[in-house]
Amino acid sequence: MCFAAFGAVSCLSLSSLTSRIFDLSSLGAVMYNAVLQFVTLVQMFMLGPRLILSIREYHVKLVATSEEGTGISTIAFQERTQVSTGGGV
Repeated sequence: MCFAAFGAVSCLSLSSLTSRIFDLSSLGAVMYNAVLQFVTLVQMFMLGPRLILSIREYHVKLVATSEEGTGISTIAFQERTQVSTGGGV
């Protein structure tokens, strides 16, 4: 839900780039501007941090339930030893 709200506020912010909305000095344009300023503040101080925290929480749960841990595979190294061929050189 937090991601959807963040996306909706971002769409409202992008639509404010249209100069046609703010060229009008009507009540609708003033209301839109007021709502946009309010939801932008909500996005910055509530939705943004909450989205970050929920992504971190999801990642912690994903790592905790994963059998592979963080996905790093181990590589087994073989020790290099000289093999004698039996020649007397």
